[in-house]
Amino acid sequence: MFKCLHLMLYPTRDLVRKRIGRGTTSTASTGLLLPAIVLTLWVGPHANAQTADRGLQVEGISFSETYFTQSVPNGVATYGDVFLGSGTSVTSAATIKWTRISAKSFMNLRVLPTYGNRFGDLKTRTWGDALSFIYSRNLASKWTMNFSGSAQIMNFDEALFAESTLTQIASTAITFDDLAGSIIQGKSSDPQLNNTAYGSLHPDGGIQTFLFGQRTANAGAQATLTYARSPRLSVSFIAGGMFVRHLKDPSDPAGFIYPKVNSTAAGINATYSLSPRTQVGVSANMVRSEFLGATNLTTNSFSGSISRTMSRRWFMQASLGLGSETLGSDRHLNNRYSAGVGFKTFSHTALIAYERGLDDPYAVTLATLEHTSGLTGTWHYARPGSPWWTNSSFSQLVAIYRGVPGTNTWLVSQTVGRRISRNCSFVVQYTAARVGAKRYILDGRQYQLEQTGIRTTFIWTPQPAPRPQG
Repeated sequence: MFKCLHLMLYPTRDLVRKRIGRGTTSTASTGLLLPAIVLTLWVGPHANAQTADRGLQVEGISFSETYFTQSVPNGVATYGDVFLGSGTSVTSAATIKWTRISAKSFMNLRVLPTYGNRFGDLKTRTWGDALSFIYSRNLASKWTMNFSGSAQIMNFDEALFAESTLTQIASTAITFDDLAGSIIQGKSSDPQLNNTAYGSLHPDGGIQTFLFGQRTANAGAQATLTYARSPRLSVSFIAGGMFVRHLKDPSDPAGFIYPKVNSTAAGINATYSLSPRTQVGVSANMVRSEFLGATNLTTNSFSGSISRTMSRRWFMQASLGLGSETLGSDRHLNNRYSAGVGFKTFSHTALIAYERGLDDPYAVTLATLEHTSGLTGTWHYARPGSPWWTNSSFSQLVAIYRGVPGTNTWLVSQTVGRRISRNCSFVVQYTAARVGAKRYILDGRQYQLEQTGIRTTFIWTPQPAPRPQG
């Protein structure tokens, strides 16, 4: 859950600058990733903090045209907020950031406005805004504090094209050591990458955004205090909170009640390095979620983990634990586990993550949750020196409930980009998704909202891109 909060805090990344040079950037993950606005695909995260990338900057401006279709199986009734048929929309977006770096601290503020319009449907608003904030500071020789927060307004049409966190990480123009170090230990040459990628080898849970309607707002914050007892042993104390809300829209069906979630979390985890290539850890977490204004769900969990860099090209991470869920007078125990693999060469980067969990505030809004199973895989290819690059990704989340059929939501995406000049690039993305929700359960059978879309985007970024790294 903590990493879920962590993900929500970084809804977008500096992908433009990385991709124009070669490839892209990063983030973190488990069950509660809130998908970013369309900018996630093109204008986003971090430049290397070791450069002069400081002060106020415009990172990029993009212009997009999108063709999409939505449908449901014959015989399934829908509500007024579900757009059926095909349509075309245009979108413009920008990324503006402010960075401050000192000997003991790092601060980054990013604002990401976007505005669009769907032809033939002027009632549906597609403008959105996102803001993220990161602050880290060395308090003493062994103490470090990190604080991060974000707020976002997003239209459902844009969620269809939002990249998963693992896709952003896979396309980052960094070395294998920085990639593995940032995910496994939170240690790399880039402080912002450390703050966002640490512990991110988990599935993308944000493909369930449609549960909250056509337009949503979310905000959250997380604070972490870390004590490094020695170069091998560290202990972290974590606290955070978030909320998700439906925003009123002219397309809302009369009388339909949308779910809403407030969630707070606290926990502690300890990690120990058995060797430079192997780390083990234990964690204990508690999450309390309130949804539909009154119902409270409390989740407690304990787990152990192991991470290992297997060679100069790939690494793995796995965890195993036990958790309990308490909903009113109903309480049950369930096991939880996860596994992830990362691979990187000069041209290829691949990340795959699977997790079985039970603290998913999205899924809980539908019915009493037994557990969720999520899988996310991504592959990035970019030859050094070539103007072309490509991303392929797949995400699936299956939720199992008590008393009602489970839901199955998945999304596949293929992206091709080309640098056309030192500061400009062109991107084409195709995506297809199936969203499973309680509103599409008919006569005890589950159905899905079907979506497909293709988007072309032109990107301009004022700063020259970094050179690719192996």
